[in-house]
Amino acid sequence: MRADPHLVRDGLVVVAQQLIFPTKERLDLLCIENRSRWLIVELKRDRMAREVAAQALDYVSLLTEMSTEDLDGRLAPHLAGASEDVRELVRGLLDSEDPDSPREVSAVVVGTSADEALLRITRHLSEQYGVPLSVVELQGFETPSGDHLILREETGTDPTADARADQPGGATSEEERWARVQSYADATGFGRALAEVRRILQDSPVYLRPYTRSVMVAPPSNRSRYLAVFGFSGPRRSRGAAALSYEIEPFLEFYPSLDSPRVTAALGPTHADIGPDQLVAFAGRLADLVAGDSAPPDGTELPAP
Repeated sequence: MRADPHLVRDGLVVVAQQLIFPTKERLDLLCIENRSRWLIVELKRDRMAREVAAQALDYVSLLTEMSTEDLDGRLAPHLAGASEDVRELVRGLLDSEDPDSPREVSAVVVGTSADEALLRITRHLSEQYGVPLSVVELQGFETPSGDHLILREETGTDPTADARADQPGGATSEEERWARVQSYADATGFGRALAEVRRILQDSPVYLRPYTRSVMVAPPSNRSRYLAVFGFSGPRRSRGAAALSYEIEPFLEFYPSLDSPRVTAALGPTHADIGPDQLVAFAGRLADLVAGDSAPPDGTELPAP
């Protein structure tokens, strides 16, 4: 899983293995998802029982309540041998944190099979109350020709997903999430820029997905896939700077007419701290880049490579 976190979910970067909580418990993997929020991954060798849900949510509460300074210190030994890109990613996410806003944390438990009770609990908590928990079941097979296949099934939905926006008692609506991130952008000097970005991209073949302090750009056919993300400054980052990043490969997958040189020429550096005017300019270049192409229709996902 550490070598290939795509087995768990697309858009993951592993930042720690066996992270020790203040309670002395150890977390299997801590990841950053879509360069914008923390994801706890708990691995189970045997069949996953319903008690796994309580363990995963306990880890979510521990990570959510941990101070930025404490988390920074606990991550330090895990990042000693990490690449510069991973260290910058962690630093940017920590710098964007606001002590007055809760840390965004989700959890995934992964195993070869799950009790029906665990799946039932997970569906209920995620669909009715927006609890950030899901279960991934992986099964491996060998074909008669000797090929090895892994089948993946996930139960539990992302609490920011559109499908549950209008469910009574469920997660906050998309309008509420946009109001939340707009308020944060206003407080950090990016309010007008964010409104302009939404206007520029509203008719483009991309989907804007709001989080608490950031916005992810995704293909409309797979709204959990990361194309780009921009996050607004927190108290540890200088005011007036937003963290922008994107990856080239998803553009090539979902917009077949594009190639790497064209994406790079249009969008510039893959990671940068930018100001409001630069963010608006980026949105304009992004709109022009994808204008001549489009992802598959909503509900159609491309096969995995």
